[in-house]
Formats: sequence, C-alpha cells, structure tokens
Amino acid sequence: MDSKNMDHISSPVLRHTVTRGECSSSQGSTDALAKLRSYIPLEKMPKVLQKPFEEIPQMLHPHLLDIILHRPENGEIFSFKAKKGTFTVWANFVRPKKEDCKNWEKSKFPVQNQGKHQNCWSIGGSEHISEAREIHHIDEKLTSYSGQFLVDFADPARAKEVFLKTEQKHYCYPYPCIYGMEYAMAYGMPKTDDWGHTGCHTQVLPSKSHVKLHHVLNDARAFSDVRKAIHYLQTQPILAQIGIFKPEFGRIGNGVYRGPTSVHSVFSAWHQVSIRFITVENGELIAHCRNSHGEERGLLGYFKASLDIMLLELCTSGVPSYTVPTRLFKMFFCGEVRSEYERKVEEHFIEGGHQVGISDYISFLIFEGICHNTSGSVIQLEDGENVIIGSPTNRALLKWALKRDMSFTSIKSESMFIKRSGMDSSMECLGTAVECKNTSRPGVRIHWKGDANKILEQCTQVYNKSSLPMSETEREAFKAVIDNMVAQELRCVALAFTTIANEDVPSQKEIKNWILPKGGLVLLGIFGIKNPCRPVEDDEMQALATFEEENKIEARGTEEETKEIPDDNVPDDNQECSSYVTDSSAFLAGEKIKPEQWRYYYDTDLCARLGLYCYNLQKGTVYDFGFVRTLYTGYDSFSKSFITLEAMNPADRSRFTLETCVKHNYEQVTSGLGLWWETHICRVEGSEEADYEWDDGAVNDYYKEAEKEPSDKLNAANAIFYITFECVEDPTKGRYRAVLRKTMDGKPGHMRLEILAPMSGTVAFEWPASSPAALFSFR
Repeated sequence: MDSKNMDHISSPVLRHTVTRGECSSSQGSTDALAKLRSYIPLEKMPKVLQKPFEEIPQMLHPHLLDIILHRPENGEIFSFKAKKGTFTVWANFVRPKKEDCKNWEKSKFPVQNQGKHQNCWSIGGSEHISEAREIHHIDEKLTSYSGQFLVDFADPARAKEVFLKTEQKHYCYPYPCIYGMEYAMAYGMPKTDDWGHTGCHTQVLPSKSHVKLHHVLNDARAFSDVRKAIHYLQTQPILAQIGIFKPEFGRIGNGVYRGPTSVHSVFSAWHQVSIRFITVENGELIAHCRNSHGEERGLLGYFKASLDIMLLELCTSGVPSYTVPTRLFKMFFCGEVRSEYERKVEEHFIEGGHQVGISDYISFLIFEGICHNTSGSVIQLEDGENVIIGSPTNRALLKWALKRDMSFTSIKSESMFIKRSGMDSSMECLGTAVECKNTSRPGVRIHWKGDANKILEQCTQVYNKSSLPMSETEREAFKAVIDNMVAQELRCVALAFTTIANEDVPSQKEIKNWILPKGGLVLLGIFGIKNPCRPVEDDEMQALATFEEENKIEARGTEEETKEIPDDNVPDDNQECSSYVTDSSAFLAGEKIKPEQWRYYYDTDLCARLGLYCYNLQKGTVYDFGFVRTLYTGYDSFSKSFITLEAMNPADRSRFTLETCVKHNYEQVTSGLGLWWETHICRVEGSEEADYEWDDGAVNDYYKEAEKEPSDKLNAANAIFYITFECVEDPTKGRYRAVLRKTMDGKPGHMRLEILAPMSGTVAFEWPASSPAALFSFR
C-alpha cells in the first residue's frame, strides 16, 4: 500500500469523525465505513474493506479504523479462529537501509535458562546494561551486573504477592523491562559476583545495604515504533517484548517465529528478549534474538522472529494479548549508559546571591535537605573518588553539592532520619523529617523537595542569613526565575524547610500516621536541571521522566532502606525487654541468639545489640535491649549503620534512648572469612561526640594473632573466643566451630568483632550465603 496516500487519515479530524463508539452498531459501522471510503480511494483500502459492508466479518467492525491506520501490506488481512481466540493478522513492511542493519553478533554471556522463573526481564535488562557499558567503554571489560538483585528489590509488593500465591516457592514475577531499568537508574546495581545469591531464596531475604552498588544507567526508553528500534540498534543491542504463542514458540528451530498460525495457537505470556541484529529475508524484516530459555530453544538459544507481522485479537476466552493492532514485538527498550546523557544542575538561585559551600547555616540547611530528602547515596572509593547512586534528579543535586564541599557522611551522621512523607496528591513533592544532633544546629526540621512552582506556593518565608517573611515582590521575582529556567528547557526543583518542636514529634506507635507539615515553608533555593538525553517523542516512554515517577520510586526505596520495627514489636510499658546478648550470664547459659520473630530484622537488631553490649561493657551497666527506633545504612566496601534504639534499666524499669554506629563488612559473606563488626558510637542520645577513627596501635599485639588457648573472658576488653554452634534452620547438619576475636582501642564506643576462621565440627563446614550470624544459635 502506498503510504504517501495514507498519511492524511491519521489526522485527529478523521479520528474524531470515525470513532469506535460510532462502530458499536451495524448502522454506526456502515456510516463509519462510508466516511472512511470518502477519505480514501477504494483501491487504497484493504481488500477486505473493498467488499460490500454486509460481507465484512462483523468482528472486524469495531476495528476498521485501527486496521486501516496500520496499513496492511497489499491490502491483505488474514483472520482465523484459534483454540482460545480469534485473530486478524497482516503485514506492515519496514524497509531499513542496508547500512542500518548493524550486527552485534552473539553475546559474550552464556545463554541462561530461566526455567519456571518469571525473570526474563531481569536477565535481559542486566545483560543489556552490562553489554552497553562495555560497548561505550564505561567498563574496561564486560562486567556482569546482577539481574537477581532487580528481582529482589524492584517491586517488593509483587514479589510478596507471588511468594504467598506460590506457597513460598517463588517470588519472581513478570515485569516490563523499563520498570526494572528505572529501578537500576535510581538505586544502582551490584556486580553479580558481589551479590552472590541466585534464584528465589525462600529463607532470610538479603539486604542491599550489605553490598557495593554501582551507578549503571543514565536514561532508558520504551517505544513501539520498529523504525526507532532500528535507529537505537545502531549504537547497541536492544530489548524487546514479544508475545509467546504455544505450540509455535517451542518449535522455532531454524525457522522464523510469526506468532499464532493455526487453530491450536494459544497465547501464553509476554517474553523479553535481546535483539542482536536485523536482516531482510525474502522481503521480510527479521529480528535475530537471544532467548533466556536455554540452548535447546531455537539454535543454541538464539532465534528469528518477524518484525513485519501485525496482530489484532478480536476475542478471547483465555489471557488477553493483542487487544489493539500491534506488531508481534509489542514494545522495544533501550538503556543509555553514556555519561554525556546524564542530567546536571545547569543553574541555581539562592536569595542574596549566596555562595553555597562556606561554613554557614544556609549551606548546612541546603546540604541537609539534599542529603536526607533523597534515597540516593554517596560512596567514597579507596582512591577518593565519589560514586553517586540515585535517581537522575537526586544524582544531579548530589553532584552539585559535592562540588561545593558537602560531606555526605558527616551530615548523615549528624542528623537522624525520623520519617519520609507519603506522596502528596500531585506526587510532585517529597518531604523528610530529620533531627539534628549537632549542638550548634539542633532541632527537628522538615525538608521538602519537588516541583519549584508547587514548593513556592507553600513558602511564606525566604532564608537570607535568617528566615524572613516573603513579600509579594519577592514571590513574583522567584516565579520569574522559574519561568526563565523553564524557557531554557530546564527542570525546576526547589528546596524548602520548616522547623517543629521536639514535643510535636509523635511517638513511635503514632509516627506512621503522622502527616508532615507542608505549609509555612522557608524557601532555600531553586535549581534548574538540564536533561541532555534525546527529546522524548509522543510514542516514547522515558524512564523517571517526571517528578511523579522519581518521587514514587524514591518513596518506595525509603521504605526498603529505613526499616522501622512494626508496632507489634514495640514493647508496651509493662512488656519485658530481652537480655540475651547484653547480659553475659544469659549468653553463657546457652540462650538462643536469634528468636524466630527477628528473622527479617535480624541484621539490624544484631548491630543495635552490639552497640548496647559495648555500652554496657564500658559503662559497667546491665541495660536490656528494647527495640530499634530508626535506622540509616550507608555502604561502601562495608556498611555503616546509624541506629537509634530503646533500652531499659532492669533495676527500676526506666527507659532511655541510645545511639550507635556500627560498621560491618560483607565482601566475603559467602565464606565467612574475614568478617568484622566495628562500633564507633555507643552513647545515650546526644551525650558524647563521635570518633570514627579506629586506633589500631592501641590494641595489644597478642590479640592481633589467633591465640592457641581458648578464652572465655566475655567481659574482657580484648579476648579470643572458640565458639561451637548449631544450625537453627537444619539441626541435622551437626555442630560447627568458629574463632572470634574481640578487641577495643580504648576509645568510648569503640569495639571490634572479627571472625578469624570457621571450622567444621561433625560435618564439613558450610557457611550460609546470608549474614553469618543470621541463621545460627550459639551454645
């Protein structure tokens, strides 16, 4: 069909004139067809529509316009009734230039077999990112990033739903690649070797605070136009979503997959594959794809599929599939890794032209707002380089602040996270409540970040050396600043805050229902962020393109990273507190380290209890552990957890709040060798200054080498323990032994625990892949 004579029928006028509603009856369909024929010469109509109206299959009537708009080649339309539905199939040819047919050949990765797991999207997405980073020289060599990590964290709600539905056998789930890429953009990914675990783990779920994450992606697109797929394929392999029809998909072999072809065809599922290159064979555009169903499918895991085939499902008694005219490849996906496509702060406006970065209060407030009102993080490598993880907007703000000498770690440690807001109705602003413990900047502050116009509407003050009322003249000036940034096609973000009294902060049991105050804000600054990525066209979806999308995924990430113990685990005033690890007599009596109900929060509880144990040891107290109130975890080659916990004096049952900071390495978690925990803060809330530097020279040399005789001096400052333990999950595995060293450098709040050597007992030693203490009870 000559496309030049068809362009005018895509006009909104025709779409308005010939609507599906007008095709809902026989008379309406007759009128609609008559209008179509008045726009299009009869010889240009699909052959089936050149017939008298009464001879056109009735099921096609509601879809006449859509079929014509998708231009059946040579006017040929083929309809047939399959096992669970009726389909209309036709061809819509695309003719790329020969030079556009870039061949990326076979992947260096071995073909994976997902088996019964619904994780083709994470396999394809992770390999796509890995290959793109090598192709564009971001990584010096092909580096595997963990697809399992995406399954574990991209959508916990879906994982939980599947986990319960499959009776705890699986938590993998079907998911569009674009959503997996969005998560990778916002939170980074670990390397496969660092993540370790694969498959649907049904025991203790892993924590991402235990692993080093990498920024891997700057942009991602989803689109349906095959011409754009050809365009993106020039720079790297792309991903695609294709419909699986049985029995055809299982019988591909060396043939070409074209979807449903017989009365036995049944739609099964959507499947994500990697397109390596395209060819034209016998006039048909063919995609050469990499599968994730093992080497037995197609030719050693690779197969061919038609890019010309169009499908329309007219009716079905099974799973709905192609409900509107769509190519066999329903969607295409492409991730952008190149640094030149990263968003950055192009302009910023601070009242009075203030130079952010000097040691003053407004700089601190801006830095505090950027650090805490984000799910992003800053990791400092051994060579001093900063790796920034976060959504595109958060990364831009963090990079801007770091250039102005912001110390991410110190600000995080000075201010304790209290609560992240639920999203507001427009999803365009996000708030975070924090309490600063620095004696020169104390107080509880609510920081807001979001669309500049929305934030400005809530501001009644502006900060210029102090909080001052905002006049209407100043408000209009701020609006002009925003308009100027918008005119330059910059995304405008504003930061603002308000303060509240400590007594206005709800209790732990009430805090989840607390709505953060949003009115009467103090404006801190306006930022214009440039998006250098390709313009987004009408039929494209750009990952995390709006405040709404970024804030949704950021709010979800905060729930994952900031764990609050459920209300059921917060003790009432009359409830007893546990003394299992803070009391040496309980430890020596052989009480279990891990009560069953602590399974999900065990790593957090362990770090909190180590801090309390150190406090008791140094202060000579015997306080009991109550519960964890708040947690913030940062990570590099080790994790650093800032924990606020509640404890109780058993003598008079008085309660108090304790703060601790615990560093923990997880790099060798699969073997258990070289693991250590190190406390840096163990104090009553706000009572002492923190010292993060460990004085290795203060430790007696005797305790730097494993001693030959066991030590049972639990309350000694330095000791080496030989511990025998049993596996709680499977007692039949027998007993195990380990050597653990405890040392102190003499500084308040400092204690180090190190696992020196795991040893087998009655069976060969096997250390679990999760936290080495997480599955065991000490004896």
